[in-house]
Amino acid sequence: MTPLLFRDIPGFVMYFGSYEILLDLLSQKRSRAEVGPLATVFAGGFAGMISWASTFPFDVIKSRMQADGNSGNFLYKGAVDCFVQNYKTSGLRGLFSGLGPTLLRAFPTNAVIFYVYSLVSDLFKECPLTLTTDMD
Repeated sequence: MTPLLFRDIPGFVMYFGSYEILLDLLSQKRSRAEVGPLATVFAGGFAGMISWASTFPFDVIKSRMQADGNSGNFLYKGAVDCFVQNYKTSGLRGLFSGLGPTLLRAFPTNAVIFYVYSLVSDLFKECPLTLTTDMD
């Protein structure tokens, strides 16, 4: 659970924070209603890449701990031990093993996520839902 928290909490801060900053930069100070889909796609794609790049070592540790014990032998006593052992054997490079393919996957995935989010968000602005609580 610890590596997951160390990955997800700062990861989502970086994800949404960088999206907002990039969208502001790409929109050239226009209102959000005037932001085109291309700005949303690029801001979302790069936000996903920034998020993964900033927290990737924690994902590596999380994945290695999840796979630990599959063969019946446990190698790690916890998250810190997993980090130390992996750092000793592979160095900093080992903590970023697989980052390239992850970043290649992150851009299109997150570009689509934010684009669809903006479409659905605009749809709800045009057609607001009204909820009634009448039980009669």
